[in-house]
Amino acid sequence: HGSMRMIFIMENFEGWEPGAAWDDFRFDATHASKVERVAMVGEKAWQKWITKLGSFFVRDDVKYFDATQLAEAERWIRQS
Repeated sequence: HGSMRMIFIMENFEGWEPGAAWDDFRFDATHASKVERVAMVGEKAWQKWITKLGSFFVRDDVKYFDATQLAEAERWIRQS
């Protein structure tokens, strides 16, 4: 029913378990064309790095925000 915009908050996030990574892959395979924009909000340098790396392979409408920039991430996700 249209496109989605998501905010992924990586609070206390240490990475994916294999089962969770598989679930994410299945979601992406099914719904990737419906995802318009994703804001990744994190607290660690590796989270910023992996977001930038992933955006090259997945889509250019994925953007990283530091945890202190949650309001900015919310504004960006709502922009036209």
